[in-house]
Amino acid sequence: MDAILGYASSNDESDTNEPEEASVVRLQPSGYKCDYFGLVSESEKLSESHPVGNTVVTNVSTGDNEVSVEIPDSSFWSDLKETDIHKFQNESERNVSAGHSKMKNLSSKNKSRFNPIGDKRKRQINSPTSSRNNVKPHEVTPSISGSLTDRKLFFVHSKVQPLLHSKSKLSKIPSSREWTNPGHAGATNRLKWNIPNYSHILASCSMDSTIKLWNIWTQLDSCVQMLSVHTKAVRDIAWSSDGRQILSASYDRSSCITDVERGSVITRFPHNSYVTCCKYHPENQHLSITGSHNQIQTWDHRSPTKPCKIFTYKDKFGQVQDIVLTEDGSTVFSCSDLLSRDSADRNLMCWDYNTGIVLSNQIYQDTYNIIRMKIHPLEPQLLAQSTGNYIALFSLQRPYKMLKHKKYSHHKSQEYNIGFDISPNGQIVYSGSDQGKIYCYDYASGRHIKTLNTNLPVAMDIACHPVLPSTVSVSSWDGSIEVWR
Repeated sequence: MDAILGYASSNDESDTNEPEEASVVRLQPSGYKCDYFGLVSESEKLSESHPVGNTVVTNVSTGDNEVSVEIPDSSFWSDLKETDIHKFQNESERNVSAGHSKMKNLSSKNKSRFNPIGDKRKRQINSPTSSRNNVKPHEVTPSISGSLTDRKLFFVHSKVQPLLHSKSKLSKIPSSREWTNPGHAGATNRLKWNIPNYSHILASCSMDSTIKLWNIWTQLDSCVQMLSVHTKAVRDIAWSSDGRQILSASYDRSSCITDVERGSVITRFPHNSYVTCCKYHPENQHLSITGSHNQIQTWDHRSPTKPCKIFTYKDKFGQVQDIVLTEDGSTVFSCSDLLSRDSADRNLMCWDYNTGIVLSNQIYQDTYNIIRMKIHPLEPQLLAQSTGNYIALFSLQRPYKMLKHKKYSHHKSQEYNIGFDISPNGQIVYSGSDQGKIYCYDYASGRHIKTLNTNLPVAMDIACHPVLPSTVSVSSWDGSIEVWR
């Protein structure tokens, strides 16, 4: 038994006197060193070990069994009695049972007070980031400027989920202001809702060189992320097909793709001049197209050092204001700020995407600039915002021409880069104005239906929610953002 357990005997005679049926526990001398590799001689072992003396066998009860403990017969152990051993054992058992009872009460208390929503908010407020910075719970804001946020960004919101797969084609004009925010420190140029699954996120870009992401349906800070990936004003943004990346165009002569959740730049595309518009290719998400001065460039995200295609014309066509691609990505429409003396030649141009050849440059004949464009979600028609205080309608089928029988013309722009949008079902056209109002038009007839009076000095851009039929966001020249419903 001793050879198996590895205990050292204190006396050879004591081993012969032990009862055969009782198990023996021997106390190993503390100064003994085990010779695992056989390097210590027998004389060294005897000199280092404690002197061997007489032992006393004591029977100790441990529940159902009785164990015989062999104790050295010395003055140190003379005062140890069996009652002391039992007393120490009982105290240990009471401490263990008290600990189990305390943990059980604490678990039942937390279970009775469990609240899924409240517990989630508590975890967000008492995050490691807030405790490190010594921030009060009501002052906690998400980490921004390119760092991983503590708040979850990508989920299906409860307001969006019921209508996510709805086939209803109803549309209703918003009637009241639901949300307002100071927004940016400069003019807000673009507003873009995310894809339908993550359409609780609204992106905005501004002249203050930042991109902000907003969750307007939250009781915490509505700004869930701020991206500082450019050094100058950001003119345009576009969401990727999975809704987790954003493409941006800036006056710092670059466009870049940013991971929204991490806030880090994935790819940056250098340009020779200002980049004023950008779009993802609808069929190939590895490709994006940007507009700058006298050039339209196509970029492959896998080789960002130089463009894979460059669209140029024999004559100058100015700074590209906006770009749209047809659903299959085969045709590109661009508008610029250049006007000729007698007509709007090269103001609105149609390009073949595969060859880069200009299909038409005589589409718009009025002596005004086209500043924004949208393709109708259901009809093969292009809507374009003109500096002539109206939205024009163009055919997407050859010959490309303006449909002069219909215009949306009650708002004023006064040379502002005023945006507009179309409801997801294509029935209502919304336009901003220089007076801070939202003008609502019936798409089929062109009739002015309603005007929404906002608190904004200039309504710069409009964005219709892709799922909720009556939700519209509007941005302002002073950076403010409002959501109407």
